[in-house]
Amino acid sequence: MRLPKSFKAVLATDPITRTGGVVDLDIDDLSKRDLLVKVEYSSINYKDGLAFFGDEKIVKTHPLVLGVDLAGEVIASSCHEFKPGDKVVAMGHGLGEKYFGGLAEFASIDAAWAFPLPNEMSTYEAMVYGTAGITAQLCVDSLLNHGIKTDGLPIAVSGGTGGVGSVAIALLNSLGYNVTAISRKTTQDSFLKKLGATDVIGNNIAESSKSILLKRRFQAAVDTVGGRLLADIIRSVNDYGAVACCGNVAGSQLDVSLMPFILRGISLLGVESINTPKEIRENAFRKLKANIKSDIVSLIGKPIELKEIATYASMIVKGEVSGRIVVKL
Repeated sequence: MRLPKSFKAVLATDPITRTGGVVDLDIDDLSKRDLLVKVEYSSINYKDGLAFFGDEKIVKTHPLVLGVDLAGEVIASSCHEFKPGDKVVAMGHGLGEKYFGGLAEFASIDAAWAFPLPNEMSTYEAMVYGTAGITAQLCVDSLLNHGIKTDGLPIAVSGGTGGVGSVAIALLNSLGYNVTAISRKTTQDSFLKKLGATDVIGNNIAESSKSILLKRRFQAAVDTVGGRLLADIIRSVNDYGAVACCGNVAGSQLDVSLMPFILRGISLLGVESINTPKEIRENAFRKLKANIKSDIVSLIGKPIELKEIATYASMIVKGEVSGRIVVKL
């Protein structure tokens, strides 16, 4: 295709000039990497929301095009692995943090960051999953590998209305587990139960903040929140259970006694998805496609236009978003 001279992109807010948002960039502003991709869809993750407002912990350089996720069509390639016309997905590896990311009409990326769009999956569906979907799948896989059974106590999922939490609930339900969604959003019970949660409870799950151990309520958990809630979940997990931990929106410090680990044999399983090897990402996407029904994809994903970025970036940082925000480029 004939390249335009300029294209739309979302820049992080510069902390000094306070400029950013949706801008026009020259096509020559893109670095020369293996693949030039015409982006069809991207998404807004929590990290993107922080970066949009210039969070210096996220944004490593200025100017920076945001978007840790992208899905689209290769229009130029300098490697043998992909050719023009191929549909690809790319996530993590510094996109939207160190390198120009996916919230743009065009992106230039390394081939090592991309993998082919799975068969029968649209680029929109790929971004409903995105980094959040891969993270959820890795969390569920870690619990399955630990040997968690479907006939025990329920599995808790904290931050149930968020991107990772909503996909994790749907995955666990499709695999036959009873799921207890934990959410501070008291008006989202219907949404969480449509995803597959059999029960919905609030964040205050501890009978006493001073108790070393709490009542055995869960056989395992996926925690996307961190902080005090993660500590309470650990104290509530049954003997030889496990907690897959992947988020810290409520705090990065963990204040919990060793007793749940010593007296109940609890395992805390850390999950990282940003630098996950390509073959694991591809496998995770295939599992997502196989296990999540199309009506759940429609429930989780909310499509928006590029001009709505500022509104939804603010909402996701404030915790006012349920499911996944998918941006049409």
